[in-house]
Amino acid sequence: MTEPAPWLAAKQALADDLFGEQDSWPARAFNRASRHTFIPPRALHAWPDRSTMDQIDLAADPDGWYRAVYSDHVIVTQQDKTGRSTSSCSQPSMVFAMLTQLDPQPGERVLEIGTGTGWNAGLLAAYLGADQVVSVEVDVDLAEQASGRLRAAGLPVRVITGDGLSRVPDEAPFDRLISTATVHTVPYAWVQQTMRAGVIVTPWRSDLDSGAILSLMVAGDGASASGNFTDIGSSFMSIRTQQFTAPDAPTNFTELATTSVPAIGPEDLFGEHAKFAIGLLVPGCLSWFDYNDEGLIDTVWLCAADSWAALHLATTVHQYGPRRLWDEVESAYHWWVEQDRPAYSRFGVTVTRRQQQVWLDTPDQIVTKTDA
Repeated sequence: MTEPAPWLAAKQALADDLFGEQDSWPARAFNRASRHTFIPPRALHAWPDRSTMDQIDLAADPDGWYRAVYSDHVIVTQQDKTGRSTSSCSQPSMVFAMLTQLDPQPGERVLEIGTGTGWNAGLLAAYLGADQVVSVEVDVDLAEQASGRLRAAGLPVRVITGDGLSRVPDEAPFDRLISTATVHTVPYAWVQQTMRAGVIVTPWRSDLDSGAILSLMVAGDGASASGNFTDIGSSFMSIRTQQFTAPDAPTNFTELATTSVPAIGPEDLFGEHAKFAIGLLVPGCLSWFDYNDEGLIDTVWLCAADSWAALHLATTVHQYGPRRLWDEVESAYHWWVEQDRPAYSRFGVTVTRRQQQVWLDTPDQIVTKTDA
């Protein structure tokens, strides 16, 4: 009697968690486009709520490798020289939440931005057919590797090496477009590449690096796209040209800064929905945390150009520069409370050739604008 493949039990367990008894196209696509065929032999297992990642090695520990690959966790597949993650195979539950939101129909054509490992393109190809999917990847090595994996899986999607923010594929316009990387500003080229009444699904982030899944529909005249966020928070890697690196604070920051007592603590300001709204109202502001030896937040940092703020141990605020960033953040929090603490789905986005507008409840209630 032939022994079952070592990954079958792990794959079935994840399928049960994701789909249960449901016989849906995502479940069938998951069965055909096996996740492990798109993961390199050596990668990093990103555990939720941990600041570190575990190395996984198929040759050294195949059981551990398969368990990680068939967990509902992110697998990081590429890092740059600084150790920053630059490509990954996304959390399966998030992948399928976005594909469900995209809702492709048989016979439709889909453009994917950000091929990465190729797994998402493989899932789409397993359902629609490989000739109905085109994927764009900016990294030459990733594009070649993903293309090879897709061919090996019998899902030979066309993978284009290029900038997914610009108009690349000759096959445009597409019925639907999905991005697997986060944007801060939706490229108008995506609207141009999508058919009228077509759908665009992408992770989107406000400033403060808080994000959610955005679903847009292209207008009947093809000149704009508009739609709401879903209530699905997201933490996808940003499109490379829209990434940021936290700068170093001035060495004499505390000497230069003014000191005050915060009116609101970080647990209020940085709940997921509050942080998203605050990021809309405090433009250009980055945030990150310093942790103590026990893994608890020691300092909350804010930075925008030459302005800085730091909340230390939730008891003291230091601010320096032309903008009073902590004051702006607290004011934005009060606005969010006054609006009845809106969740992601009360916000929406309209994209035109000239501008991106983020609004609350209806497109005429504009919260912030960004020039294209």
